[in-house]
Amino acid sequence: MNPKSFESLFSLAQNQQKNKQNTNFNARNNLNYSNGSNLNDNQKKTQFNSEQQIQQLQQLQQIQQLQKLQQIQQLQQLQQLQQLKQLQQIQQLNQEQKLQLPLNLQLEFQLNLSQQLKKAQEEKEQKLKQQLKQQQEEQKRVLMEQQETQKDLLRKKLIQHNQEQQEHHQEQQKNFHQQIQQQLEQLQQLHLQTLEQLQKTHNDQIKQLELQQEKQKNQQKQQEQLMFQQLLLSNPNLLLLLQSQKFQDLQKSNQSLLNQENSIEEKRKEEMNENYDGKFNQFQNSNRNRRHYLPNRLSSRSRSRSPSPSPPPSRVENILNHNTNDLLGKRVFVTGLSYRIGWNELKNFMSTVGNVSQVDIFYDRDGKSRGSAIVEFENADSAKLAINSLSNTILNGRVVNVRECRSYKKNKYDDRGRRLFVDNLPFSTTWMKLKDTFKKAGSVIRADIIETESGRSKGQGTVIYETKEEAQRAIQMFDESELDGRKISVKLDNFI
Repeated sequence: MNPKSFESLFSLAQNQQKNKQNTNFNARNNLNYSNGSNLNDNQKKTQFNSEQQIQQLQQLQQIQQLQKLQQIQQLQQLQQLQQLKQLQQIQQLNQEQKLQLPLNLQLEFQLNLSQQLKKAQEEKEQKLKQQLKQQQEEQKRVLMEQQETQKDLLRKKLIQHNQEQQEHHQEQQKNFHQQIQQQLEQLQQLHLQTLEQLQKTHNDQIKQLELQQEKQKNQQKQQEQLMFQQLLLSNPNLLLLLQSQKFQDLQKSNQSLLNQENSIEEKRKEEMNENYDGKFNQFQNSNRNRRHYLPNRLSSRSRSRSPSPSPPPSRVENILNHNTNDLLGKRVFVTGLSYRIGWNELKNFMSTVGNVSQVDIFYDRDGKSRGSAIVEFENADSAKLAINSLSNTILNGRVVNVRECRSYKKNKYDDRGRRLFVDNLPFSTTWMKLKDTFKKAGSVIRADIIETESGRSKGQGTVIYETKEEAQRAIQMFDESELDGRKISVKLDNFI
């Protein structure tokens, strides 16, 4: 093989390698262009790294190919040297044969040798071409496999990267939602706390205002009562004028209401006025009466305002006739009341002339009001003022009649054996607490806390039961027992 043919083969191999590189580069650019629109910055970085790796692999392949080509060149040079040696040997033989053979034979021999050499060179060139083709095909196959593996790796990396990004994005979203929920919960808690605080402050302010208003109203009422009592006591003629003027004005304004009253109600009113004693005894014997007790003379705050269990007839008489000689002048009998009036409203109406200690509204067996009541004042002067000033006045659209309460028959029974004296009570104990505590032993008719003139508890009280057996049971249960952290003493009240 001559050097020119070898150089031409080498240049062809280089051109083929360059074409392969260009095709690989174009294919890689096409892949990058097709995938570039869907890749973000992180994906581009990973792709750039993979491209660098591909370039490094290609450089290594080129170096290996160059090394192979150098080896081939060396082999070719060795073959050429061997051929030259053979040619030299042949030439020497030819020269020797030339000397021996004639010219014709020498020419034939040279032609045969040249033909043999050409055939040998052609065979060698064909073998080299076949080897080069095989090498190129192997290189192509290897490159294709490498490209496919690299593509697979890139795809896997891209898929993993996308999955990681999606997971990271989902985690960020979860964390963000959790933070938002926590912030919302905190805001809701703060909002609720602020609302509660505002409600508390608002309620406290309302309570304070109500207390102040009640105090002012009580003070005004007391002042008005004192002024009114002084005026009435000093000017009896003024009392008559007020009665006549009030009656005329109120009668005109409520004439329509009076015309609408039912005939049944008028009959009840007449029956209550004519037969008060008999009706009152029926009230005492009824099991569905509703008595609302206000504080008695022992305490201005100690009387129960809730309906208590109905006592037996003897007990009701005893309550109404307790210290009869002292109470006759303090009680008034009120008739003509509206059937819807409550004891609180009646108390407020009657307290315009003096302090009220007890209000009793009468009810029938069906629980309906009979339109009459007994009101007990703290002193006889207030009762007289009520009779003189409040009689024939209008309350809730009806004319009210106030007169002196009649005396009752002397009671056959008394509180002896049923009334208990409780000592060493806590100063914070109220009549409600005392009543609820002693209910465990039986039916409590009345519970009172004994107070000083200033309205403070003395640490003593009284409890009245329906029967003596219940009182004895209460002594056994509560004597030397603890109530609100103090040991109380429970005994029969013998000072009745």
